[in-house]
Amino acid sequence: MEVDEGANPALDKDQKMEDTEEEERQQQSKDDNEAGKGKQVSSKKSVFDEELLRVYYARLFPHDAMFRWLSYGNDPDRADEQSQIDSDYFMRREFSFTMADDVYIRYLCFRDASEFRQLIERKNPHKIDIGPLYTLPPKNNKSVKAAAFKPVERELVFDIDLTDYDEVRLGCTPDMMWDRGSWLYMSVAMKIVDEALREDFGFEHLVWIFSGRRGVHCWVSDKRARQLEDKERKAVVDYLTLIVGNENAAQRVQLSHPLHPEIFDKMVLSPEGQDILCEKSRWDKVLKLIPNKELRARLDSAWASDDGKDSRFRWKQLKATTEDEIKRLSKDRSGGNKKTIALLRKVVPTILIVFCYPRLDVNVSTHRNHLLKSPFVIHPKTGKVCVPILDVANADAFDPNDVPTLPKLADEINAADPNMEGPLYLQTSMKPYLEGFEKQFLKPLYNTIKREWREANEKLAAESGDW
Repeated sequence: MEVDEGANPALDKDQKMEDTEEEERQQQSKDDNEAGKGKQVSSKKSVFDEELLRVYYARLFPHDAMFRWLSYGNDPDRADEQSQIDSDYFMRREFSFTMADDVYIRYLCFRDASEFRQLIERKNPHKIDIGPLYTLPPKNNKSVKAAAFKPVERELVFDIDLTDYDEVRLGCTPDMMWDRGSWLYMSVAMKIVDEALREDFGFEHLVWIFSGRRGVHCWVSDKRARQLEDKERKAVVDYLTLIVGNENAAQRVQLSHPLHPEIFDKMVLSPEGQDILCEKSRWDKVLKLIPNKELRARLDSAWASDDGKDSRFRWKQLKATTEDEIKRLSKDRSGGNKKTIALLRKVVPTILIVFCYPRLDVNVSTHRNHLLKSPFVIHPKTGKVCVPILDVANADAFDPNDVPTLPKLADEINAADPNMEGPLYLQTSMKPYLEGFEKQFLKPLYNTIKREWREANEKLAAESGDW
């Protein structure tokens, strides 16, 4: 059920704002710590519990960090300190809450971090989704004509879900536990998309988030990315998308982007990966991508009689057999085999891409009015925290089975030393994720924001002659 609720900046000024922000963060952490000292949390072992969720929102959820991210420096309480601040910026951002019994509340908005925190702690939502900025505060959407209420800004986001690989992937769907081979699909997809976004599009401020269950999300927060129109977002997604959906993949593959064979070996051939050619039920997934019926039958027969050979051996055999068939057909000078030869030349790169290339949810990325699950919420099916994956280059080492969970955090809160200085999260498994989000994502983002403010004010000063 859906419910509708409705001056020229000097360096010392930047430093003053930064110092004030840090003081407020420390004070909020201190307040959170003091409020919970000496109180024991019911350590229930169900993966998702409303009482534990309420404790999590009150004591560990990073309300202030989330506000600093999604406001991009536009804090209404600091408007007199910086002329570039838009006091209504955060207020125009849509949030939605999913409550118990799937009650869905849309068009929520907040003036500042305090309002954001208060409603989260009061409502105790099972899920929080983040939407775009609109032309006016979302709560006022019914007060104007539809044409006057439209999304104008949102992070460029990407959603990669393991279920989209089911036609080629082996193993169970990881509702609770991931196998290593399945996680490799996510880590490789992240590396490919991250590299393309940074090198081909020049984006800098990306954060990857484990969805808490079956996939990963990427949030691109550069101002240029946030201001892309839907058609421009589609162009980015089209550039990155080689496979759409999960039916008849071989017929839809575009071979415009090479993929290193080592990725295929690690993900698909190795015993640590999918080991896709180790038995008939597995190699049939590969053979169906070969358009030549006779060649499929020849390889199937050879593999069925060579018991004991591994996937790497059979992959080499597939490549050699395909190349031999191309050479044989090329001897016919009549030209009657040109189409078959062209298809056979695509066999190896097609298999590489079908098994390895990222599969993106196109609609999530292209439509600005689409909402996406917030980082740091608890997935209600698994109890896992949607934590950032901070080292994409080493994403293989990320273990989705070892992220903080609601029951685990309850135990850590109970075991925390109430006399220890510093915020509570320092004594929990949230520490590396919250510190990493702050230092590796928010700090560089705010360096860029402050630089852009200086440049904008200097330009205004130059135009007005007011130096």
